[in-house]
Parts: sequence; C-alpha cells; structure tokens
Amino acid sequence: MTRTLHLDLGVSAVFAARQWTEPDTWLRLTREMGYPWLEFSGDALDPFFAGDRDYQLQTAAAIRAAADRYGVGICNAYTGKATHRFHGLSHPDESVRARMRDWIGRYMELALAMGTDRIGGRWDTIPTEICADPARYAEAKALIHQQFRDMAVQAKAQGLAAVYNEQMYIPAEYPWTIESAYEFLTAVNRDNQGVPVYLTVDTGHMAGMHYGSQGDDLDYRAWLRHFAPVAENIHLQQTSPTTSSHWPFTDEANAKVDARLIAHYRELIAGARTDEERKLILGALGGAARSAQSSYAPGKLTPALSEIVNRSMVVQEVQNMLVRGKEPARAVADAQKAMVEVYKRLGEPT
Repeated sequence: MTRTLHLDLGVSAVFAARQWTEPDTWLRLTREMGYPWLEFSGDALDPFFAGDRDYQLQTAAAIRAAADRYGVGICNAYTGKATHRFHGLSHPDESVRARMRDWIGRYMELALAMGTDRIGGRWDTIPTEICADPARYAEAKALIHQQFRDMAVQAKAQGLAAVYNEQMYIPAEYPWTIESAYEFLTAVNRDNQGVPVYLTVDTGHMAGMHYGSQGDDLDYRAWLRHFAPVAENIHLQQTSPTTSSHWPFTDEANAKVDARLIAHYRELIAGARTDEERKLILGALGGAARSAQSSYAPGKLTPALSEIVNRSMVVQEVQNMLVRGKEPARAVADAQKAMVEVYKRLGEPT
C-alpha cells in the first residue's frame, strides 16, 4: 500500500509581533515572501493583553478578511511568549490553572473568528521544586494529562478540530523526550471524548543534553521518524546542536552553526571528567555529524562540516570499540587524537 505525504510550508506570525498592528500589512508581507500559509501567534493578538473582547473579535475578523484577500491560509493559532512565561496549567494552585484555562477558551474563540479550527503551543511549566521530587513530578504529569483531556473536550464544544502541544527539551516543559512524548500522547488521547491532541515537533528542540538527554532524543531525524506521520504541525529553525536559537536559514546563520558546533565539542571533550562522560560526548558528536550530513545537500557542505562528517565514522568506530570491550581510556584517547587532527586542518588552536 502506497502512502503519499503532503507538506505545506508556512511562516509564523511571530515576525509581525511588536512590528505591525494592521493585519493587512503582515498578511500582505506573508504572501510577498511566498508563503501560502501562516501560523498565527498569540503575541499578535493576546486574549488578556490586547484590548477588550470587541477589539479582539474585530481584529480577528480583519485577519480573516486579509488572509482571504491575499490567498493565505491560517493553519493554526499558536501561543506566543506570553503563556510560555508562566506555570499556567502546571501550577499547584487551581485558581492559577483556571486563569490559564480562561485564556485558552478565549483564544479558541479568536482562532475560529480568524478562520482556523486548530490551536497549539505551550501553556504550562512544572515548578522546579516539583521537578526535584519524583513523586510530585509524576503527579504533575498526571495533572497535565487531565488538563489536556479537559482542553480537548472544551475545544470540541467550541467547534475546534485539534489541539497541539509542542515538545520541549527540559524536564519542566513536558514532554521533553521521545519516551515522554509517547507517554503524553497515549495518556491524553486514550478514551478521549474531545478533539485529537497532537504533538508539534520543533526541529531545534533537541537540546536536552544539559539535562541528561542522549541518543535519539538529541536527533531531530529520530523525532520526525517517530512523530511526523501523526504530527500536523512541524516547526523548522536553524540552530546549533546545543541550543534552540531560531536562526534563519541564511548563509551567515549556516556558517555560525559550523563554528559553534566545532568550538562546543572541542570544549566538551576537553572538559569531560570521566570516561563515561566522554562516551556520551562522542555519541552526541556522532549524532551531530549525521544530522549535518542530512541537513545539507551533497556538495554543499562547508569545509568545517565536511571534516566533522568525515570524522564521524572515526567517532562511531571508537564507540564500537568501547562496546566490544576496548579499554575506555585508550579508545577515548584515540578519539581525541582524531579530533585534534580535525582542529589542525580547520586552523583552530588545539
């Protein structure tokens, strides 16, 4: 059985936030940039901070009219930075959670008024003191599951078709690993009486190494293999392997990735305290090299990335030697020598 995957490319209305207030302006710019789709951003029309309800509904209607005028589809209404700055649905106090639910309900109304039946984003962050306690963290996840099941029912009642939750890369912003994403999707969609809840995959959110993530959790391709078939919404960005920088895909930004990647892994390898840490670093380096190889068309690799890609096989071989029982310190030393040669070829100080 043959399946056909259709992809539409759009742009986020984040580019318009704090820049233009007239929908006609930024929808015209969206079309002039060549994008047939726009993901709306709550920063451009926030239910709590952008005027009263009459103004908001009038603006939503103006957005819909301008979108029709320029032939731009509003694919969904996403949250902006505002809701991402609060504990929201993960706050231990019900009154705080209720306030965020109020925001969401109003945003659903605005989404429908501007012509889309899907909303998504981030509405919660688990408090640090809860993250530090495994029992309380498990309770917090269960609370999030219930909040999203309730949100799905509310969305259906208001006339929406789907809700999106964006995967992140720190424990406080669940889900943040592939395993936890499966856990989240299963928990909120099993016996779901509302609309489907989907995962938004952001290809720059594989930066959880600072919190212990490793392996496939650091590889955007692995995330896409797992979730792209059931994700209606995927966020693309240029970034370094260890941050979520939201750079553009320009020659300047692409070159910046090369330099940061090289410098970062040199520092990591030099600063590793144990053989186990070095093994993890080498694994991340191999993943970064493979990602670089798949991200750039053949013949388009910069010299820096070419070297890293070429050496990735050396790194992989070191990992294989470790698995086969080679003395770890010796294997790591061999890998370090190989990396020194890379830096010499690149003209970097070693």
